[in-house]
Amino acid sequence: MTRRRSGARIASTEAREEYLRQAEELWERFNTWYAAHPDATFDEMEEELRRVKEESAQKALSVEQEYLLDQLEEMKERLKQRNLEFEALKTREKAIHKQIFEKDEKIQELTSIMTMIEENLQEQIKENEKIRKELERQGRDLAKVEDEKMKQEILDFKH
Repeated sequence: MTRRRSGARIASTEAREEYLRQAEELWERFNTWYAAHPDATFDEMEEELRRVKEESAQKALSVEQEYLLDQLEEMKERLKQRNLEFEALKTREKAIHKQIFEKDEKIQELTSIMTMIEENLQEQIKENEKIRKELERQGRDLAKVEDEKMKQEILDFKH
């Protein structure tokens, strides 16, 4: 902000200096004319002064126009810079959105895999539970058979 102000201040100072230089040139031109026409009437002096002022006004407008064109060019450059910064930010934003999208896809993929693993684990737990119950039942059946066999052996032994 201060850089812009100081730049404007410098340009304003330069414009003022140019205006003073032109005013001095105007005065010198009029004095030169008057030295060449020492017996000129007031009407001739006014006419020459009017003509010199018009030329000076045109030059002053030219200087002011040049100053404004310089300011316009400076603003165009700043606008270009801002546009470049904006484009860089847009590019960065697109890259971030792409990264987020890719990470979301990866999370969905991992979530799907986790769900499948959990489902498989639940199926294995159910299968293991069935096997455990079947083993317990077979163990009881075996124990019964062994008890029966033992009873039969005892009975056979007694006879």
